[in-house]
Amino acid sequence: RIIALEREAPALRGVSTTLAALVIEHGAAHVIWAGDSRIYRWRDGRLTQLTTDDSLLEHALARGMLTTPEEIEAFPYHHVVVNTIGLPNAASGALSHITEPVLPGDRYLCCTDGITRHTPNAQLTAALAARHRPPQAVADTLARLAEQHPHADNHAAIVVDVGLDDDLER
Repeated sequence: RIIALEREAPALRGVSTTLAALVIEHGAAHVIWAGDSRIYRWRDGRLTQLTTDDSLLEHALARGMLTTPEEIEAFPYHHVVVNTIGLPNAASGALSHITEPVLPGDRYLCCTDGITRHTPNAQLTAALAARHRPPQAVADTLARLAEQHPHADNHAAIVVDVGLDDDLER
C-alpha cells in the first residue's frame, strides 16, 4: 500500500515507513520489522531487545568500525535508516523476522524510535517491570516520557501481555 500511495500521489514521492509487528499464535511470537522501530521482551526480570535497527549505526557496530563509547557518540549518522517499507533504494527491501517461544507472563513492547531514542533502557525496564500496571498504562507512561524530551520525535508504543492462563497452544 505504501508503494501504491507513492504512485498515486506524486507529492508522496519517497514516502516510506518503519515497521515493528508482533504476531502471537500457537505458542510462538513472530517478530517482524524493518527500519528502526523495535520490539522488546520482558521475561523473568530481564529486558531483551528482539529486533536490530536497520541503520548505519548498527551496520557500523556490526562491522567493528565503532568500538568505543566516544566513537559511537561522535558517529554523525546515528539515525540514518537503511531499510524501510516503500523505500526503493533500501538495503534489502525485505522484512526481518524471528520466531521464539512465548511463555506465560511475557510482556512485549512494540515501539517507534521516538520512544527508544529518548527513553533510557533503565526507564524502559522500570515501566515494563511494573506487572501490576495494565499494558495501556505502561504504553501511556512511555509516550509521556518521550514527549518530555526537548527533541521529541513522533512516537507510538504498544504493550502486550501474555497471560498466565492463556492457552498458548491455540
